[in-house]
Amino acid sequence: MRSGGSHRETPSKPNATPLSVPQNVLRADSAKADSPSEPYYLIGSIVKAVSVLRAFGINHPLLGPTELSRDLKLSKTVAQRILLTLAHEGLLMQDPATRKYSLSPRVVELASSFFHSSPLLQEGEAVLRQLVAAVQATASLAVLDNDEVLYVASFEPQASVRATTGVGERRPLHASATGKSLLAFQPKVEQERLLDRISLLPLTEHTITDKVLLRVELEAVRERGYALNQEERAIGLCAVAAPVLDDHGHAVAAIGVGVPKSSLAGGLPRDLIEATLASSKRLSERLCALSHFLARANSPVPRVRGYLSQMPHLDPGDMKGGGSGGDM
Repeated sequence: MRSGGSHRETPSKPNATPLSVPQNVLRADSAKADSPSEPYYLIGSIVKAVSVLRAFGINHPLLGPTELSRDLKLSKTVAQRILLTLAHEGLLMQDPATRKYSLSPRVVELASSFFHSSPLLQEGEAVLRQLVAAVQATASLAVLDNDEVLYVASFEPQASVRATTGVGERRPLHASATGKSLLAFQPKVEQERLLDRISLLPLTEHTITDKVLLRVELEAVRERGYALNQEERAIGLCAVAAPVLDDHGHAVAAIGVGVPKSSLAGGLPRDLIEATLASSKRLSERLCALSHFLARANSPVPRVRGYLSQMPHLDPGDMKGGGSGGDM
């Protein structure tokens, strides 16, 4: 799996901007965990520790109590104690020169445990490798995490010019092909909840920023079975994505393929879209087979059966538009 590439945005300097942490972890006051709007079982101190861990990222590899207390609304004393505790438990390490903290290699151990225990990733890896070999373009597997797309696997071809998507990176739902695939195939109630929560920020001149237009786009995605990204997040990057569906026709993941627009003579090639659709269906079938054996063990593997035969067939007319794409 690869996590870097030629088309990724340049990371900002550490601590140059406020921490980007999902809103659901910004619970600084323990009282919030006991409020009627929060589940009764939440433990405030654990919620705070998780929010600190999630504050570390590509743009913020080194953090100290000052930044954390400011951006997570924690007292400096509480932030310091959480940092010391996490370091004691081996999840953080301290830079002797700056006295700031960063994630430790033990985090890789936790991530590895997830990768090796997830049927979605185990089966998805084989499907993605086959897809990359067939189309010679970057292929990624993404899931819905809170109100964003989270990439959990990504493989690249040997081509010198390619689009890249790193494992652990996030994308907005409205401005990525994988995001629109995931959003289009959610249950209607969940889809509306997400549409109410997300902000349609304009990332390029092609970004959909009107929720009425986005709903129209999502209906089109459902009808044809795949989503396109027309330079909606980054100029010069193109992509197609198709959902991995459960037996209710709801997306549990999405497979996306991205290519630089400069490598295309026109729109995305027909064989690229067909291969992406076939791969998403193949992964759904593999998960269905696994669910048959693991259901008695209460496995979280999504059941994927009845809807597969109803997946929309590819309409060649959908592939003739110019400039299709966006980075997955």
